[in-house]
Amino acid sequence: MIGPDSLLGLPLAVAVAAIIVIAALAHGTLGFGFPIISTPVVAMMTDIRTAIIVTLFPNIVVNIVSVARGGNWRHSIGKYWPITIYVLIGTVVGTRALIAVDPEPLKLLLALMILVYLKQGDLRKLDWSWFEHHRHAGAMLFGLIAGFLAGAVNVTVPPLVIHF
Repeated sequence: MIGPDSLLGLPLAVAVAAIIVIAALAHGTLGFGFPIISTPVVAMMTDIRTAIIVTLFPNIVVNIVSVARGGNWRHSIGKYWPITIYVLIGTVVGTRALIAVDPEPLKLLLALMILVYLKQGDLRKLDWSWFEHHRHAGAMLFGLIAGFLAGAVNVTVPPLVIHF
C-alpha cells in the first residue's frame, strides 16, 4: 500500500499535513484562504504539480463545507451559474497546461496571484466601470481566468474577488 510517507518521505508528509491543518483553520476562521495558503507553502517544499495533487482533496472538502455552511444556494446558483461554467472550462484548460508545460514558470504565476491577492485594496482604485456595462463579458473573462488558475496553480480567489 502506498501512503503519503512513501511518496513524500515522513518528515515532508508531516509538514504537509501541518500546513493543510493550518490552512484549513485559517479558511474556517476567515471563510476563504485554504488554497492560497496551502498550495504555495507546499510548492516551496515540492514541485507545483505535487503541491496541487496533495492539496486537491482537502481543498475540495473545505469548499464543500464552505458551500454547505454558506446557505442561500438557490439565489446564488440562479444569479451566478454562468461564471461556474466559465470556471469549469478554464479549469480544464489550466489542468492541461499544468500537465503539458514546464511546471517551474507556474510557480511564478502562483507567486503573481499571491501578490495580486495581497494588493486587492489597490485594485479597488482602478476604474472598473466597463464591467457594469459588460457584465456577461466580465463574468466570462474572470471566470475563464479563475478556472485556468484553478487548474494550473490551484488558486482562483484573485480574479473572483475582482469579479464579485
